[in-house]
Amino acid sequence: MFFFLVLLADYQAFCPKPQWTLFTNLLDKFRSRGVKMYYFNATAQGGGVAIMRHAQMRLAKLCGIEMKWFVVKPKHEVFLVTKRKLHNVLQGVAPEDQPRLDEDDRACFAEWSEHNALLFRNVIEDANVIVLDDPQVSGLMKYIKQWNPDCKVVFRSHIQLRSDLIDQQGTPQNEAFRFIWEENEVKKCDVFFSHPIPAFVPKMVPKEKVVMWGAVTDPLDGLNKRLSEHQMRFYVYHFNQILLQQGQEPLDINRPYLIQVARFDPSKGLIDVVKAYGLLRKKLRARETDEQQIEPDELSRLMDEKGSAQRLLFREIMARLEEKERRRQSNIPQLVLVGHGSIDDPDGNPIVSEVMNFLAQPECAAFRQDVKVCRLPPSDQMLDCLMRGSFCALQLSIREGFEIKVTEAIHKGVPVIAYRAGGIPLQIENGQNGFLVDVGDVEGVADILLRLHTDKSLYAKVQQTAMATLNYDLFTVMNCAVWMFVALELLLNGGVKGNFRYIKDLIAESSYDEDQYCRIKEHKEFKAGSLN
Repeated sequence: MFFFLVLLADYQAFCPKPQWTLFTNLLDKFRSRGVKMYYFNATAQGGGVAIMRHAQMRLAKLCGIEMKWFVVKPKHEVFLVTKRKLHNVLQGVAPEDQPRLDEDDRACFAEWSEHNALLFRNVIEDANVIVLDDPQVSGLMKYIKQWNPDCKVVFRSHIQLRSDLIDQQGTPQNEAFRFIWEENEVKKCDVFFSHPIPAFVPKMVPKEKVVMWGAVTDPLDGLNKRLSEHQMRFYVYHFNQILLQQGQEPLDINRPYLIQVARFDPSKGLIDVVKAYGLLRKKLRARETDEQQIEPDELSRLMDEKGSAQRLLFREIMARLEEKERRRQSNIPQLVLVGHGSIDDPDGNPIVSEVMNFLAQPECAAFRQDVKVCRLPPSDQMLDCLMRGSFCALQLSIREGFEIKVTEAIHKGVPVIAYRAGGIPLQIENGQNGFLVDVGDVEGVADILLRLHTDKSLYAKVQQTAMATLNYDLFTVMNCAVWMFVALELLLNGGVKGNFRYIKDLIAESSYDEDQYCRIKEHKEFKAGSLN
């Protein structure tokens, strides 16, 4: 017996009517054809891929369709290779002295891939369509084509691939991608599914295989559902207990705080977040005007006076000063850096240590106690609570595919400041529902933080615009519709019309979109863009 926390009616209530019509048309066809669509990836929690797949499988279960998700058996030695010598290299965030793939790495990856292929052989042989999420599971490709040659395979790339470096012979990026594309036979995929940035796709990928779509989140899951005041207090209390256990000061809920929610990963710009926060603190101190203070000479004169009137005046002035200082202290923002870990990412603890070591430097002494750094246990609601309670969300990734935390912050009405990295500029209307800053411009980030902190009308305007510009394409129902469309095109029409087409445009040309949701311009949408 299954107990569902949400029903199809809850998703229907969230969606625009034309989108729901499109979804049900695709659902009816997918279900009537008995399509078996299976996903493989390397982790069940921690990161955007797992978030999307969890939500997608919940919706699939409600719909009664054969859409399933399988997580390969983990092996730490392999994940050291896939994260540091593939993922980080392909994103261009690996250190310059990072060793390249060697024969031992290749043998270790091959052995592990074969072991997982054998574990899931029955699944592979049963599938009509298989989706391989990212390079970690690329080694399954040759077994899929060997054991189930009629099965259609989609390779889904979720990261910002540095195709400019991949396209150069002899670079570490070129070698890493060839390992995936040629040695592990991903070139045999039927579709190369990329984020909507053409620059994310290397030239060795045939353009007719390339389709584009962004990452999504779920409006009804623990990351986004509304929380009561009691629930908010509950999760803040438990967050503070975690901080205390780690030897950190608890978060003061009576003071504002900034937040970045992200994995502790070299690409997430965590040191830049701390630098921008430090600059904000300096700028706030500089704004304290002379009028807010009493001149030392005036205080000395009052202290020397004998009369009771002067003593009363002195006490009044001191009380006023203490009240101003209390208000000033209560208005100083804090900084929260949080994220979940994932089993396929060995970089988490080293990056946490890097942040803590940076905070230990003398220049951070003035604000060190106000920075909360924490890898959280799996708890979507805690992240939801912390994001909802924040004054502003940061996303200073130096490399990024398509960041769902930006979507989630906008959905909650929290102003976002982000770097112009990867697909993030497609999610933010600069100056409207958030702000975009060039990568590395921590001074610019601090300036915008200061404006938002001191200009209440600007803050209210950005907050209201964020809540009014909800993009329905960036949630689970449309994502599930996109995947059903891809599967049906592969099975019924022999393939998907690639050529870097945005999938929503392909759906608009189909018979499934009878209410023309994909052509209605008043629904907020993103379009495939270029990397500037």
